[in-house]
Amino acid sequence: MLIEWLIPAKTDNASKLNNSNLASIRLRTAIGASAVSEAGCINQFPDGYVGPSPHVIVVGKIDNISDPRRAERWINRLISQKYSAKIIIDYTDHHLARHTENARFYRTVLSLCDHVVCSSRMLVQNLALHYKGPTTIIEDPIEVPIQAPKPKKNTVPTALWFGHGSNIPYLIDFLCNTYSYQNPARLIAMTNLYPLPEDLTTILRKPNLENLEINVLPWSREDMIQAANLADMCWIPAGVTDPLKSGASSNRLLTALALGLPTAADSLDSYLPFSNIYLDLRSNEIMNAIKNPEPLFEKVKIAQNVISKNYTGASIRKKWVSMIKEEAQKDNKSFEKNTKYIFS
Repeated sequence: MLIEWLIPAKTDNASKLNNSNLASIRLRTAIGASAVSEAGCINQFPDGYVGPSPHVIVVGKIDNISDPRRAERWINRLISQKYSAKIIIDYTDHHLARHTENARFYRTVLSLCDHVVCSSRMLVQNLALHYKGPTTIIEDPIEVPIQAPKPKKNTVPTALWFGHGSNIPYLIDFLCNTYSYQNPARLIAMTNLYPLPEDLTTILRKPNLENLEINVLPWSREDMIQAANLADMCWIPAGVTDPLKSGASSNRLLTALALGLPTAADSLDSYLPFSNIYLDLRSNEIMNAIKNPEPLFEKVKIAQNVISKNYTGASIRKKWVSMIKEEAQKDNKSFEKNTKYIFS
């Protein structure tokens, strides 16, 4: 069975997806594609260009900036395959909450699709106003080794932040409007938006940040693991009031905890099952915690036990295979027998 993945990259080498700087590709497409490949399927990644007709198309996160013609190309591809392929949308940000090119794209493809996958419960709820078809929740897996928490003995308390460039406004808002620690401290900020544009560095020249040393570094998985070995804790301002991001997955929180870091975060809906594990980022506790994180180590270990059982690549791959198998076999007798053989 041929599975087509629409992502903003045309490649014949699926292994390259594991090193993408886009989490939507690493944690969604790469995981799903490797899972169905292990189940006996063939994958293709044509970025909407003409190719062999697939049995299933999975629509990943659109990027109209790097290629302004991509949305039109993907839509035409989906229309051309609508009556021969099952169409599944992987919906990981609530684009329909805004009036943008991305919102127009998703409104169109929702009218063409057979199934929607979301990365959180909140996204399913948000989507219900726009889509009445079947949905499945498949969380993001962690992509780092689970490391026991340990004291770092830093002379200057050190926090870690990591995130896609789209999350930087929430970090800046926290630093400029909430951060109030007056003693020396350090922040390691890791992002794909590197170097940080000058207009953003200018915004950070605030009196309340004079004693905060901010080190912005390019994100990579390996460097993030090394940075976690230097940091006392992690901060996650999460855009909880932004409809686009309020349905984000729990991945950043779980990644921080897997790395052994006591964490202070905004309370996204997907974080609530861990609400007794992390600190409220807006509370006064966070600077006491960064100076003395060890009392939080037992809570981190509790979270790591849950993560190891439910959020590894192996457990998430099973969900992708199950969802695609179920959708592929619906109302399609022409290859029902074939899919039963492949997924048996």
